Amino acid sequence: MSNRNPFISLSTEGVVGLFFSLLTYLIPLTWPWHVFCVLLTCAIGVDVVRRMPLKNNLRVVFQVLIVAAVIGLNFEPIYSKIFPSAPVPSIGSLEYVSATIKFVRKLSTGDDYVQMQVQLKNENPYLIQYSATLSGSANGKTPQQKQVVLKGYVAANSRIFLIYNDIYNVKLNGNGEFMPAFVGILKYNVKYRSVMETDFVRSTGKTLRFISPFGSAEIYKPMNEIFPIVVRFDSEIEK
Repeated sequence: MSNRNPFISLSTEGVVGLFFSLLTYLIPLTWPWHVFCVLLTCAIGVDVVRRMPLKNNLRVVFQVLIVAAVIGLNFEPIYSKIFPSAPVPSIGSLEYVSATIKFVRKLSTGDDYVQMQVQLKNENPYLIQYSATLSGSANGKTPQQKQVVLKGYVAANSRIFLIYNDIYNVKLNGNGEFMPAFVGILKYNVKYRSVMETDFVRSTGKTLRFISPFGSAEIYKPMNEIFPIVVRFDSEIEK
């Protein structure tokens, strides 16, 4: 008769089960193999307990505890691999790049108009969805639709332009006096999220002031020419 204590000795199955159990923690397995190792560990653990000289009720209790312990220890990593959580964009990850204003004269009609736009960049390594609200004025004049709502997507590490409505027939100040010939204001507020999220969790915004040189002469051009101008920031939002 063997003198080995069945409660502390390990059979071949027990050694194999212990090996696979350690494997799930020591090696970053992909989720199918991780699940396989966990199930194999549970099966071998249950079989080892079955071979122990225990009463049936106590044997079942030990088997259930082993299965619960193995699954409990591996539940979070397996669940996160099968059902990955939605990534959350970091604060300020939809960052300001530049602002542009154009003074344009249409040759066909002779109409003058001002166009203001802002360029943003998605610094996240994944696609994001945004909802932007824009409002503004040019020398106190506003377009017919004062507030613009733009919605769309920005690819990973890509840029996007938010363009405000054209403002027509803006009169310039100055005439050689020491005052800005033009002051344009563009306010933008952008809410954004990863495409896997259901709610917008981040927002960014600024008030941009475009100020022309003092005593500027005629700045409307017959072509879509970008005019150099000073841009100042105000009321910045990052949350």
